[in-house]
Amino acid sequence: MRLLDILGFELREFFDEGIPFYAILSHRWEQEEVTFQALLNGKGLTMKGWSKVVGCCAQAAKDAWKYAVRTSLPYHLHYFNAQ
Repeated sequence: MRLLDILGFELREFFDEGIPFYAILSHRWEQEEVTFQALLNGKGLTMKGWSKVVGCCAQAAKDAWKYAVRTSLPYHLHYFNAQ
């Protein structure tokens, strides 16, 4: 599973029992959302949807989470125990 490290905005990969707790940002997709590919190739920082990523990470940090993941549901932050 790939999760976004909320401090460094980098993707981290976890497997099986090693998957940590993480926050889930669910939102409606609009134009210029940051995709996995855009995050990897560095284009995500210039996209309109980047503010959602930053906002998600800021809220997750405020709530003491280290990792986050995004989904495409109505916009709100969920918390999920992956184990």
